[in-house]
Amino acid sequence: MILSELFESAFQNKWGYSKLQFAMIRAWGGVLYLDYDQLPSGPGNLAAISGDIEEYLNAVKQDDEDTVAEFEEWFQEGAKKGGKAYLTKQAFDTVMHTAERALDKELVVYKTGNGDRAKARWISTTTRKGAYQDYGAEASYTLPKGTKVIFADGIADNDEVIIHTSELP
Repeated sequence: MILSELFESAFQNKWGYSKLQFAMIRAWGGVLYLDYDQLPSGPGNLAAISGDIEEYLNAVKQDDEDTVAEFEEWFQEGAKKGGKAYLTKQAFDTVMHTAERALDKELVVYKTGNGDRAKARWISTTTRKGAYQDYGAEASYTLPKGTKVIFADGIADNDEVIIHTSELP
């Protein structure tokens, strides 16, 4: 499936994500997973940059890697305009929490490293055992039915499941 078809299918209820949720999940997979802890604090205001988010989504749809990278770098810095951060940790968390879906059955996920677990934050996991074992020791988590997750396969990374550490067993 080409990227633009995947993009369209994501909005046509493959996951049921809104455009804003899709944008933040995609940005997470691009760079925010690296710099989440560096996002500015405060309430943020994603509605004020909705036009920019639309431009980002159009660049994703068109597979315009340079423009996508520019937007993701801007997101990484808090999507600042006039020195004011519009994408803050609080604003990002709000969107991500609205994107969570409760598992309808148990799911096993894998994660390399475990330094993130002690913090209240989002983490990337995969459903593919051994997918990232080159990056360190791999831990597995059996998530019980009802655990809230974000299915990010094809949006952030293949087979990716984003989880808030508060949901880990």
